[in-house]
Amino acid sequence: MKPKFHAGPYEQIVNDIANYAHYANFSLCCFALIINLLHLIVLTRKSMRTTSTNVILIGIAFSDICAMSATVYKHFEMVDVENPECCAEFQDINNASKYTLSLIPLFQNNNQLVLRLFYLVNGLVTRDLPCGAFPILTFFLLRELRKTKKLDKVSHRSNTIDRSEARHKTTKCIVFMTNAYFIAEAPMGIISLVKVFFNTDDRVYLISVDLVIYFTLLLTINSICHSVICFMMSTQYRKTIWKMFGIRKKKINEAIFFRNRVSLE
Repeated sequence: MKPKFHAGPYEQIVNDIANYAHYANFSLCCFALIINLLHLIVLTRKSMRTTSTNVILIGIAFSDICAMSATVYKHFEMVDVENPECCAEFQDINNASKYTLSLIPLFQNNNQLVLRLFYLVNGLVTRDLPCGAFPILTFFLLRELRKTKKLDKVSHRSNTIDRSEARHKTTKCIVFMTNAYFIAEAPMGIISLVKVFFNTDDRVYLISVDLVIYFTLLLTINSICHSVICFMMSTQYRKTIWKMFGIRKKKINEAIFFRNRVSLE
């Protein structure tokens, strides 16, 4: 029988910080849920449905909303099975408890073979495969954007500069989102595979449980940045927001004219 794992000073520090990170992640999830709902409303406006990349942004926003909603639901309605809280009223061994915990033998037999296979398939399908496919699909998307750029130089010489500038911003937006997603999601895929090759009482397994909350917090921050990046890089996105909030077009034109005049001076 393996000896019980006792957390060292470094592991204890990681665990203590993870507890605070959990509550910080919940607060950011609530904020991200509101931001992404507004972000989705802006993306579904008629004035925004003019580019093919808008469909991708809508899909990302919808995915972020589902992820943030699941986190908020788990915080209020579900028990965190990785770090369960003890309840004093159920520690009395002289009285029979109203609730019992029954483990399914299928997941416990043969050194938890079925459970490990579940972790393996779940990690590959939901973490590793999307994380690997996203940069590849982004590469093909950027290659298609370069092809359309060459066609514009031949067929639309009059507005090539405007199209090139807009496409350059779109490319930067896609590259930034891809890199941010890969940095936040790749460690989660590695951590999901830790459950396959290590036992629940191993040091690596226990540390990985605490590391999950750090990268989950990074994913939450990443989802908040999506709307910020769109606002900074898309002129049409900003115009749609001004229109939604009832800001007159005259003021927008005056602000643009003043900005252009200052840049020329």
